[in-house]
Amino acid sequence: MALILTRKKGESIQFDDDVIVTVDWIRKRKVRFLVKAPETTRVVRAEIVDQPAPESSRERRRKDYPTPMLILVRKQWESIRIGDDVILTVDRIDAGRIQVAIIAPTETIALRTELLNRPPSESQPQQKATA
Repeated sequence: MALILTRKKGESIQFDDDVIVTVDWIRKRKVRFLVKAPETTRVVRAEIVDQPAPESSRERRRKDYPTPMLILVRKQWESIRIGDDVILTVDRIDAGRIQVAIIAPTETIALRTELLNRPPSESQPQQKATA
């Protein structure tokens, strides 16, 4: 089972406390993600997950962002592997928004970042990605 989230340009998903995936832009058939993760967390295109990791797990860096980020462009049905257990797949690309499917262990917390500054309440339980 997967968690399905809709995101627009500039919106993010945070996994646990240390990985943030942001939608940078959306084009007709492509979406570009900015992935901020610790150096020790391997983040790759899912199709190369079985290849040996390069010396640095970052494929491409941009110096004009405040912190180092991995930049990945994905098409519909293409995925990003975060660490060993989390897979984020582009499920649908529409005008100005995308749907992503997240498959992760039940203990992995996947939150829309706009919920992070909201005070917790019993009516708003944290969303958990399920495998």
